Amino acid sequence: MTKPPISPQDEQRQHEAREILERVERGGESVFGGALQKAGARVSDHFAGRDGDRADRVELWAKRIGRALAAMFFVLLIVNLATGWFF
Repeated sequence: MTKPPISPQDEQRQHEAREILERVERGGESVFGGALQKAGARVSDHFAGRDGDRADRVELWAKRIGRALAAMFFVLLIVNLATGWFF
């Protein structure tokens, strides 16, 4: 069986479709990686206290200490709920 001849318009459409698929594949990887980078940066900024007044050192360190203690309490709470070990 022989294939029917492909018209120049069909060849052009196939070429464009391949290019689009390649761009989507490349873009999909960078979008996912970019989202992870943004989320990591937001978490880092949150725990570093960069959302407050940088001139007020007391406020900055209070936020850092408070957020670190909250994270530790959260971990202890999860451990307690899972095992009943701590409280």
